[in-house]
Amino acid sequence: MNSRLSACLLMVTALVGMVPSASRAADEKSDPTGTWVWSRELEGQMNRSVLKLANKDGKLTGTYRRGGQTVPIANGKFEKNELSFEAEGKFNEQKIRAKFHGKLSKDEINGDIDIVIEDNSLPLPWTAKRGVDLDDVTGTWKLKLEGANGNPIESTLKLTADGEALKGTYTGRIGEQPASELKLDGNQLSWQVAAERNGRKFKGAYKGKLEGNAIKGNLDFELGDNRGTMEFTGERTPAKADAGKSEGSTPKSDAKPAEKSSGIAAPKSRAIVSLKGRDEILTVHYAGTRKVTFSVYSLKGKPIAEHISLKTLQASYPAIYQAYRTSYADAWATKD
Repeated sequence: MNSRLSACLLMVTALVGMVPSASRAADEKSDPTGTWVWSRELEGQMNRSVLKLANKDGKLTGTYRRGGQTVPIANGKFEKNELSFEAEGKFNEQKIRAKFHGKLSKDEINGDIDIVIEDNSLPLPWTAKRGVDLDDVTGTWKLKLEGANGNPIESTLKLTADGEALKGTYTGRIGEQPASELKLDGNQLSWQVAAERNGRKFKGAYKGKLEGNAIKGNLDFELGDNRGTMEFTGERTPAKADAGKSEGSTPKSDAKPAEKSSGIAAPKSRAIVSLKGRDEILTVHYAGTRKVTFSVYSLKGKPIAEHISLKTLQASYPAIYQAYRTSYADAWATKD
């Protein structure tokens, strides 16, 4: 074998040897942590599902929400861009277990869900995309268009959540109008407005990309016989978490008295605030200087998790944790 051929073989071997390393590096950079959304039609209605994941050394934790039910995931694993986990819930008072398996590719997961009901199972295809939850868009959006004369045209969009659907009101030069065709698709938010003023009809279709509390996109409009497209930007002021009692029963604090030491009783745990979300109520318990625990209840007062630490709240209930961290009650937070 001549020296030139030997050199070629060595180069090919070196290049082939580099492929697995590059592949491993890509795997290391891939991370399913975040919010994933998808929709599926059931009995003529589209149902939106939201999955929130946290990945730590290949172990997945998080929550799965569908049809108003939020449950923690179990047996979560992530390895070589493949993930799997299980979630349990109820449908018509019947226990259901769903086994998820998928492969992560950039901002999409493709795989299947095995729905297990008693001894029967139903496999379904599954495609989820990175997106945002309804909590990430509700509130007041201040929108701005660049006018023809350079002066900004300002308007507002107020959004609220009704179950898994959005409702909105748009206010601008055309007055206050309902925002119709509201859609949240991945990280894209779109809506339409229509009005008539002085005999002239206006129709506008907004579509923008969400980045945190900011949005940027295009407005396609019709004003009389004129049509065009304008760029718009916007910033959101999040809706404040409702604090107070739930409808129905009020969650009770089942805190146990602390053990006595040297004849002096330690302070008892007491609830200092309750933060009401769409599906749960978070109660913050205080027992002494910066000694804080957290309990999660359903809206009817049924315990979901009681007296857990901040770290457990973050790992097991990331959506509730995020809402808490953006509330005034966070002043009592402790990472101990």
